[in-house]
Amino acid sequence: MPYAYPLFMAVYLVSVVNVDPKFVPRILLIGALCAAFTTFTTGILSDRNGRRCVYLISTSALISLPAQSFVALSTRSPIAITVVIILNFTLTLTTGA
Repeated sequence: MPYAYPLFMAVYLVSVVNVDPKFVPRILLIGALCAAFTTFTTGILSDRNGRRCVYLISTSALISLPAQSFVALSTRSPIAITVVIILNFTLTLTTGA
């Protein structure tokens, strides 16, 4: 997993979006734990449907979600931020990017 993403998100959320600095480590931990669970799920999906299918879906989502992610982050909603972090952690881990 690229380590630049959590660092970028932490700095971006605190300095640009003005999220409480105590909230950021918790949400990054939740994202990382969800990503660990996703590893097993995508392994099972990959065994059933083929690796190419899983990679194509994950990569397509990664390509199409950045604009929506920044819009959701700018709302400063804890739920929206949590969803964005979880999606980005799990999709990045799934594609091996």
